[in-house]
Amino acid sequence: MKKLWVLGMGLILAFAGIAHAEDVYKFGSKVESLQLKGVDGETVAVELDGDPTAVVFFNSACSACRAEMAHLGKLMRKEKGLKVVAVCTDVNGAAGVERFKRSTKLDAFEYYLDPEFEVAGKFGFSYTPALALVDKSGKLYYAKGGWRGADADVITKKVSEKK
Repeated sequence: MKKLWVLGMGLILAFAGIAHAEDVYKFGSKVESLQLKGVDGETVAVELDGDPTAVVFFNSACSACRAEMAHLGKLMRKEKGLKVVAVCTDVNGAAGVERFKRSTKLDAFEYYLDPEFEVAGKFGFSYTPALALVDKSGKLYYAKGGWRGADADVITKKVSEKK
């Protein structure tokens, strides 16, 4: 009985952070402007059309997030025209982002805040790191959660294909 209770609670927790399927962007769908809070505290509309864009959701204390974002920084320098929108999901807010930027030297990214996972949830994400790639017409063409070293090659290939 105890095992069944633990299993049931695990399932409840696993699905608690997942957005409803009809509310989640699907591959090929146009990603509308993202309403995000800037590090200055002001809410802004972030437009994703015009340039290929990597939208990365991260936590400033997450080592996997740091690894993924370091790769995106290298990729951004290599693939001219790639824009990186970095969305911090932790509760440290602007102070956490500033510490992160100082420690990683990733100043070229556009940084925003989403501590409630409101925007991350629209992509179906409930944890970090999470990445969504949007082509220059604003359509979602790739999304993944988590980070493994082998992801670097996959991401590089996906970005190069949509150049």
